[in-house]
Amino acid sequence: MTTPIYYSFKEFQENYNSDFEEWKKIYPDGTERFFLEEIEIDYQDYCIQKDGIWVFDDSIEVEYIPEPGRYSTVHFGLPNYVDLINRIYHNYLTNENIIPKDLSDYELGLISSLEDVFSDYSEDFCYADGDVFVRYLPFMKFEKEILPLHSPYYFEINADEDKFKNFGFSCIQIIEWIEQRKRELSKIKGIAVNHSIGIEHETNDQSNEIKFRGTQTEFIELVKALIENGNLKGTQKEIIENLSKFFQIEIKNPDKIISDIKKRNIGSETLFLDKLKESLNTYITTTAEKKNIR
Repeated sequence: MTTPIYYSFKEFQENYNSDFEEWKKIYPDGTERFFLEEIEIDYQDYCIQKDGIWVFDDSIEVEYIPEPGRYSTVHFGLPNYVDLINRIYHNYLTNENIIPKDLSDYELGLISSLEDVFSDYSEDFCYADGDVFVRYLPFMKFEKEILPLHSPYYFEINADEDKFKNFGFSCIQIIEWIEQRKRELSKIKGIAVNHSIGIEHETNDQSNEIKFRGTQTEFIELVKALIENGNLKGTQKEIIENLSKFFQIEIKNPDKIISDIKKRNIGSETLFLDKLKESLNTYITTTAEKKNIR
């Protein structure tokens, strides 16, 4: 079941109980904590953490191809999306010799056809797949614009920047609300959480579950490093499947994630492993400093 993404904090709150009830019908053994963790990931995808604080990220990193065989990471934001989506769809209308009769026809055509051609077109210059399409589409607005050089008229797609900005505020509020709700449940059920390493477990006798709280890419980067280092034995497919089940994280396309990791720029090959190294060094340094103070 896919729970809707809400673009205002108020709408999220108004629908929370009903969404949880619908989720429980499909997953009767699931608890509210599992539901919270599932929906939190959806909003975390729009944010980054800075010094332990969630901050809205108005862009997404994609791999840019300035020339064949050379890759570069760039930030793909709302203005880039508006430009790309207009060029793609106007080209699509021209190639298909389609002139939409009214705005509803245009929107309907966009939704039904653009997602299919988006990935093919974007692959010419960046690995901006369907995630980018889904990320920005809700913030598009369709406006009639006279373009006599192309056709009697087209509908131009522009960004609803106010809605996008408000979603940024809402997104942070939603994550903070979810975190607060999880803390409340932790006090009730005795769930111990270690946010620094992204793993949690229940302290009651009914569960010894461990959950990886990082991203799919971070999980694959860690597991792939252990495989290549010889610490894990077995086929790569079996190792990823077994560990993802154990750590309760769904890995949708491990081969693509590994491929994307291999395409990273020099100096950015091991982003998560570098983060782990920094966390461990900080712990060691802090512990030593506390010991010296005593």
